[in-house]
Amino acid sequence: IGAVHEYLEVGGMLFDSDVAVSHLPLTHDHTRNIEIYKQLVKSGETLSPRDTFYFANELLDHGYYEEAIHYYELFLTSKLGWVEDNIRACFKLADCFSHLNDTENNFSAILRSFEYDVPRPEACCRLGYHFMEQNRNDEAIFWYEQALVIKQKPNAPFQNKSFTTWLPHLQLCVLYDRLQQYELANAHNELASSFIPNDPKVLHNKRYFESILTNG
Repeated sequence: IGAVHEYLEVGGMLFDSDVAVSHLPLTHDHTRNIEIYKQLVKSGETLSPRDTFYFANELLDHGYYEEAIHYYELFLTSKLGWVEDNIRACFKLADCFSHLNDTENNFSAILRSFEYDVPRPEACCRLGYHFMEQNRNDEAIFWYEQALVIKQKPNAPFQNKSFTTWLPHLQLCVLYDRLQQYELANAHNELASSFIPNDPKVLHNKRYFESILTNG
């Protein structure tokens, strides 16, 4: 079902199986999907909420930020989307506004995700970055710490574990360094290192804090 990102609609008696299906393209054409959607719109066809969301994603990926915002808004205001797609649409709206250097609407789009569920770690990290960019260090620290304490459902879809592991720790390292709380900053760098031990930023921080804490 669907012109792009097709899916199988199944029902009736279901059986678990070890069979795996891989959906792989024979060729890669990065304009294929967006052109299909453009033709559908041009023909006057009404896009389903799901297709509206995916068309917005294609527009974002191709740099058509204003058009992407329009279709994300259509998707969200339809109130027919899956809750996970609603939350993703809010984050993608935030990305559009970020590309357009619209800080206020970027912030609002992140907060909008709270309408659909408790704050996700990604939302907390995005808010942390928003305040970090403004040198509002205490607010940034609060949100990055929230990202570390929020417990997601084990089977929740679209989980990006970086938002609950190394990323908030690495950002907290920078923030506490700004506040000259070097031992706490170093502790967060060590926690980040437990997830990404060979990352150049982590290794640079190790040398930096060895120098500061040894001389201090």
